[in-house]
Amino acid sequence: MPRDFQQIYVYQLDKSTSTNTSLNAKDLIQRSLPNSICGLKSLKRLSLIGCSDLETFSEIKEDMEKLEHLFLHKTGITELPSSIEHLRCLKFLKLIRCENLVALPDSIGNLRCLTELHVRHCSKLQFLPDNLRSLQCCLKVLDLGGCINLKERQIPNDFWSLSLLEHLDISENHMCCIPSGIIQLCKLHTLQMNHCPMLKEIGELPSSLTVISAHGCPFLEIETSSSLLWSSLLKIFKSPIQCLVESIVPGSSTGIPEWVRLQRMGSEIRIELPMNWYEDDNFLGFALFFYHAPVDDERLTAGVPSYPIWELISHDNQSKQWDYPWWLTPLCKTYSGSTKDPAILLMYFPRTDIPSKYRCRKWNNFKAYYQTRINRSSFSCGDNTCFRVKSYGIHLIYAQDQNNWPQPSRESSADTKHQRDKKRLFSFQGIVDFLNPPNKKTD
Repeated sequence: MPRDFQQIYVYQLDKSTSTNTSLNAKDLIQRSLPNSICGLKSLKRLSLIGCSDLETFSEIKEDMEKLEHLFLHKTGITELPSSIEHLRCLKFLKLIRCENLVALPDSIGNLRCLTELHVRHCSKLQFLPDNLRSLQCCLKVLDLGGCINLKERQIPNDFWSLSLLEHLDISENHMCCIPSGIIQLCKLHTLQMNHCPMLKEIGELPSSLTVISAHGCPFLEIETSSSLLWSSLLKIFKSPIQCLVESIVPGSSTGIPEWVRLQRMGSEIRIELPMNWYEDDNFLGFALFFYHAPVDDERLTAGVPSYPIWELISHDNQSKQWDYPWWLTPLCKTYSGSTKDPAILLMYFPRTDIPSKYRCRKWNNFKAYYQTRINRSSFSCGDNTCFRVKSYGIHLIYAQDQNNWPQPSRESSADTKHQRDKKRLFSFQGIVDFLNPPNKKTD
C-alpha cells in the first residue's frame, strides 16, 4: 500500500453492508485498483486522492450502472481503460493533476450520460479522443485547463460538434489561437482562457457567450478599438441576443484604454446620458470598464462580497440600482502561479435590461462603481494576488459603428453641450450676441 495514500470514499453501498463506508487503503493493491471493486453494484461516488503510486485503473469487466462520479486527483495513472464505457451512468469524470496521463480512451465517447469532463493540469496529455462528438447529446462542461502540451492542432475537427456544451475552460495552455470552429458551439455561455502566454489570435466567438475570461494573456489586448479581442467582444454586444455579458480582459500599466472617452479615477464614474437615449434604437447599451491593479498590502484578503454596481439617476436625484452577484464574477481561482498583470473587468449592460418605466426623459444620468468591503480585494488571482479598482470607464454601444455616433465627452457628467449652450445664452456676451446678430452678407 503506498504510504502517500490519503483517502478513498465509497458511498451508498448495499444496505446489507453499510450505507456510508470508507474503503480502507489496505484493500488496494499497490499500483492498481482491485478487480473486486466492480462488484460494488450500488456504488455512486468513487474518489481517489493523492494515490501517486496508483498507475493502473483496472479493467471494468461488467456494467456499474450506479456510479455517477469518478474523481481521480494526483494519481499516477497513465491512461484509463477502454472498458470505462461500462460506467454507463457516469455523469462527472474529473482527472486533476494526473501528471502521467497521456491519453483518454476513444471509448469515452460511449458515456452517454457524461455531463462534465474535467482534465485539468494533466501536463502530458497531448491528444483528445477522435469521437468526442459522440458526447454531443450530453456533455455540458469541459475543462482542459493546464494541459500545456495540448495544442490547437491536436483538437479533432468534430470537437466543435458538441452542440450542448455550455462551459469551456482552456486556461493555462500554450495554444496560439482559438480555432474558428468555436463559433459552432451555439450554447456556449462561459469561455475561460486565463493565463495563456502564447495566445495571439482570437476570431469570432459564439454570440451565446455571457462570460469571457482572458486574464494574463499578454498578446490579447484592447489598447486599440480595432484589437481582435475588442472586435470579438463588440460582435457579442451587438448580437440579437441582448443580455448581460461579463469578461475579464488584460489590462495595461496605463489603465483603461484611451479610446474609452469616459474615464474617472476614484471611487465611481457618473455621466449624463445623451438626449433621447431611451428612444434611440441605435443605442444598444453600456460597456463598463473597471480597471484592477495589483496591490501589495498584507492587510488585504481575497474574498467576497465584491461586485460592480450601476445606477440610473433621475433629474430629481432618484436612483434605480442594478448589481452583479459576486459569485458570478470570473476569478482566476484555479491559477497556481503568481501574477502582477493588471486586469479589466468589462461588463456589458444592454438597454433592454432596463424596465420600460425607467426608459424616459426623467432618467438622465448613469453611475457605476464597485462594492468592496474594507480590507478585501475587489479581484483575486489564485490564492496570493489581490487587486483593487483604480479607475472606471463607460463606453456607449451603438448598433452601427460607434465612431459614427456621439459619445458624451469627458466633461459630460457636469457640462453637456446643451448645458454649455444654455450658459452661453444667459451670459452677458450671449445676450449681446443674441440681440445683435452679425449682419448677413448680401449678394
